Amino acid sequence: MIFLKLSIPEKAEIMTEITWDGDTGGVAVTHGTRKRIEFDTPPMWGGKGRAPCPDELFLAALGGCINNTFLFLARDVRDILKSIKIALKSTLVFEEGVYKIKRIDIDVDVGTESEYSSVVETLLEKALEYCHLTRHVKRSDIDLRISYRIHPTPLSQVNPREHIL
Repeated sequence: MIFLKLSIPEKAEIMTEITWDGDTGGVAVTHGTRKRIEFDTPPMWGGKGRAPCPDELFLAALGGCINNTFLFLARDVRDILKSIKIALKSTLVFEEGVYKIKRIDIDVDVGTESEYSSVVETLLEKALEYCHLTRHVKRSDIDLRISYRIHPTPLSQVNPREHIL
């Protein structure tokens, strides 16, 4: 797959270290940026729910991959983007004594001025193709359903918090 005429690494190693918090969760520390990500077990599974559960972080990773891949591809035209919102939902079922992710729904909503809709749509379709995390999910037995909308959004209606997954 030819990505772009840009210097990008041929290989990357991503590392994270997990430490138990002594209760019902833990902390992940990323090695690249040294960021701390807390996680916990939801109350429905005996945890305290003090932080996102790993399933929520998994969905955040998928959505973040789509978001960042899209922003990378749109880096030269980012000023035409008015908003990006990605909603994700997974469906778990208990089968054969274990939980399985049966389905993931991803809904991407991008706001831009109407004259840029086709450019934004092309970039978004490429981002959905290039995101390495969603490509791996597509190869699994998980039913992955992705939909998107491109719509005109006046800048005055954009809430900066909409960019947060």
